[in-house]
Amino acid sequence: FTKNIPINQLQDNIDKLPKDKTIICACPGNTRATIACMYLLSEGFDVKISDEGLIALTSRLKGGSAKDLKL
Repeated sequence: FTKNIPINQLQDNIDKLPKDKTIICACPGNTRATIACMYLLSEGFDVKISDEGLIALTSRLKGGSAKDLKL
């Protein structure tokens, strides 16, 4: 499932995130995703980050290259 939680609301909504799943943090550029990732790691979540941000990710998904995507 997906959940859009703005970084400034993450602490107040942390109880909405599953501790038994891997959480992927992403944002358009990557700055906020990095902050969210570090916070969630400190709270004991299994977290990964989209390396290049969502804007760069969209170009990597064109032409069937999604099968080669690694997070």
